[in-house]
Amino acid sequence: MLSSPGRLSRLTVARTAILVGAVSVGLELVQLLPRPGILHRVRYTFDVLDLLATLAAVGVSFVVAKVVLGGRGPNPSRSLLNDQSRTV
Repeated sequence: MLSSPGRLSRLTVARTAILVGAVSVGLELVQLLPRPGILHRVRYTFDVLDLLATLAAVGVSFVVAKVVLGGRGPNPSRSLLNDQSRTV
């Protein structure tokens, strides 16, 4: 908790959404690779709608994050806990 903020916390919301989308799509596509050993019997039905749903979910989360953050970009000196302009 006392460590400095990581690289990912300094990314913009758009870049974070792109990163999450890339990882999500990558995980969907990696399921198409052949499986070793006993896992070769497991069947996976690939569906393009899975990819579209993944991208839609990332898009919706991007919009929600932009609304919640009010369009603010990453600024390590400002946080929701230390922001004096907010009333409790």
